[in-house]
Amino acid sequence: MNDVREPGSPDIHKIGVFWVYAGAVLGVAHPLGLGEECVAGLVDSPLDHVEIWDSAFHLRHGFHELNQVEYQCVPRGRVLHARNLGPLVYLDRSLLNKQAKRLIAAFFGFSVRAAVWRADPHYTTSQPELDNLLGEL
Repeated sequence: MNDVREPGSPDIHKIGVFWVYAGAVLGVAHPLGLGEECVAGLVDSPLDHVEIWDSAFHLRHGFHELNQVEYQCVPRGRVLHARNLGPLVYLDRSLLNKQAKRLIAAFFGFSVRAAVWRADPHYTTSQPELDNLLGEL
């Protein structure tokens, strides 16, 4: 079990939403104290991908081609805090590789090994997976 630090600790990781594009993390990381605990023991960011993508143009600075791309077309995910585990990362399956994990962990302030990494079909950019997911509706 990881050493879980309380929110007041200066070295606690951040939570938030992100995309990974061209070897860079584009996202918003904020202190755990700004999160919401809607499920007992699980602190999540109140931010959502749609709102951030549409309003935070500065995140895409240097990647002008992304101005014509919808938020769901770029591999993405979110970092939560599980009080009994530490960082909990839900993300597009395509980001379950060493390089992407290192980038995400550095952006949110934790070590790769400290986190639990989970592919989430809601974050997929794979067209066949999207077709299956939307076909379930």
